[in-house]
This record gives sequence, C-alpha cells and structure tokens, in this order.
Amino acid sequence: MSFSRAERVADLISKALSTALITEVRDERLRAVSISAVVLTGDLSSAKIYWLPLMEADVRKKKTINRAFVRANPFLRRYISQNVHLKHTPELTFLYDESIKRGRDLKEVIKEAVEEDELPKKDL
Repeated sequence: MSFSRAERVADLISKALSTALITEVRDERLRAVSISAVVLTGDLSSAKIYWLPLMEADVRKKKTINRAFVRANPFLRRYISQNVHLKHTPELTFLYDESIKRGRDLKEVIKEAVEEDELPKKDL
C-alpha cells in the first residue's frame, strides 16, 4: 500500500506534535490533549490539526484549549520545522475533533432504531 507524500508528512507532524505536547509545552491545558489527526493540503502549505482531550471533563474547556493552541502556535510550528525536515513548514490550524461525539450520537440513533424495530407489531 502506497501513501501519498501529504499522508506521510502528516504522520511525521502528528508524531512531532505529540512529542512536543508531552515534553516541551509548559501550558498544562495542552498537556491534557491528544492529537487525533493531521490533514495536510496537497502542496503541504497548511495543516489542520485535530485534537481531543485526554479526560472527558476537559471537553467543556474546548474554547480555552483552542486559545492555548493559538498562543502556542508559533512555538509548535518552530518545533515542527526543527524536527520534521521540510522545505517549508505548513501553517497550522488547530480544531477540536468532533468525530467521537458524532460516533456516540450515531450509535444512539442506531440503538433507538433497533429497539423500535424489535417492538411487537400491532395488527391493523
């Protein structure tokens, strides 16, 4: 299986960011998150970084954590430039990953549909 250059670079950026969050970042809000995905444009000029809180309680702090990412963006971009050898470091955009919530919502809809389907049918 062959991966595109953007996918390979996205994986390297994800690993570098995860390492930076664990070992380099001083902001406790950012130490409590995990990088769930990195999506790069084809020309590698910009990257969307999706993150999730490590603790369920931190979901309520999405805005605060996003502000912390905005503040740490220059540092994280510099860290990537030093640890992932690219000609140009992509612009970083940090986004809360909604996929877990959507997955739970979808699971609930399916559960309700199955329960409804298993109800005894009344003769008309």
